[in-house]
Amino acid sequence: MSDPLPAKPAEKSVDLAFLARKPTFLECDDAAAFLHGMKFEENTEVLWFILKNSQGRYVCAEFLKSDAPEVSNDSDPLEDPLFVSKCARGQLCVPVGYTVVASFHLHPRAKPGPTETSAEFSYRNRFFSWSDLWAVMNRRRQYSRCYLSTGEDGLISYTSNASDFEADLARQIAKNTDKSAGLIQRLYEGGTFPASIWILLAIGAGELQVVVNCVAKSALWFRRGALNANWKWYVDPNNRKKKRSIELMPIFSPVFHDIAGVASYWRIRQPNSSEGQTVGVILKHNHRDEFIATAAHFSDYVTFDLPMLFPKDRHGNLQFPEGFRVYGFYHSSKPSLPDLLPAADTERFKNFFSPADMKVGLDRLVAAPHHHLFMITPDEAVLSFSQPGIPVRALIVELTTDFERKLVSGETTTQMYVDKVAAAGNLSVLSPSKTWPTVGRVRPSAELIARIPEPAE
Repeated sequence: MSDPLPAKPAEKSVDLAFLARKPTFLECDDAAAFLHGMKFEENTEVLWFILKNSQGRYVCAEFLKSDAPEVSNDSDPLEDPLFVSKCARGQLCVPVGYTVVASFHLHPRAKPGPTETSAEFSYRNRFFSWSDLWAVMNRRRQYSRCYLSTGEDGLISYTSNASDFEADLARQIAKNTDKSAGLIQRLYEGGTFPASIWILLAIGAGELQVVVNCVAKSALWFRRGALNANWKWYVDPNNRKKKRSIELMPIFSPVFHDIAGVASYWRIRQPNSSEGQTVGVILKHNHRDEFIATAAHFSDYVTFDLPMLFPKDRHGNLQFPEGFRVYGFYHSSKPSLPDLLPAADTERFKNFFSPADMKVGLDRLVAAPHHHLFMITPDEAVLSFSQPGIPVRALIVELTTDFERKLVSGETTTQMYVDKVAAAGNLSVLSPSKTWPTVGRVRPSAELIARIPEPAE
């Protein structure tokens, strides 16, 4: 199999511009998940690499098919994206200061074999090719992990464990001396050798994991975590309802040095709001200005809690990345009654914390006053609330007692509601929108300031 040309990403200029700034990720899985979320042209061959820098962070690099002996380092290292090329001897060349950690693949859809069952064909289209795994299994490999994006069906990884069985399997799947495909590979690619057997061989040789799952009912990789010889049991729709403890850390955003960077990232990667409300957690490093956010998780904010995302240790304590702590919670909008409000209030209400979400958020802040609340609005503003002050407990009581009825009746307007929140703590606009055009703190009205002491900055 010849080296694939890089596929042209579709509708992803924002992602490319973001990658050109060389964002770093805490873990290799996070970098792979970012690539998985990019929109490539359909039915194309994709090859990227994940590199590790001297600080132990991970970055994404595009593969460029080239006969150049090395990657040029004459360009501005702060402005140009990273690339990986192939040297004259077939080895991968990377910029100085980086090492190759993993490959990232996306393959065009295969053609069904004449005798291949629909199930086996489905497995083959959602699993690594012969060449993907041989590059990781063979003894002369330059990296020990590979990822396969199956589009909307999820992201899986294979990691070498250097077992004897893996070494034997690598010899069996190697190409012929003339670089042509071996018999078993030709049978597999023609749909004659069962894909389910190939998956079992890979499970026996190394470590297979579902990194990003798919929630669709027909999805193959719908459960995050390790795959074992019993993997077909989980594929059966009748067995999917069984709950399993969380095995993996959630997927995290790149590392940012301020919360404004996190806010900008949300606007790039916010899922389609029509699929439901999304929630997540922001973590901050204990000793450095470094922030990471979990990938958006579909859930109602009022029922969301940390154990839904984070694994536990053997003592039952939640596990977080080393050196990081919870900084706050974020969610998208879920207005409950905009159609019932006066026309003048509708847009502002739709693009603000709903009373139910605000009440839950304030309860969180009472329990942990150092936390922050964040929300991305339908028109893509990012709002924050922190530093709860004296009026916050009174506002919680008011939000609990038939507050939505007062909004509908006009007894309380949306602007009055915003003023009450602004007076109860630090309400700010991190990223602007049509509804919230000004970045900075939102001040309550003069009337409320006269009645309620405003908290200090």
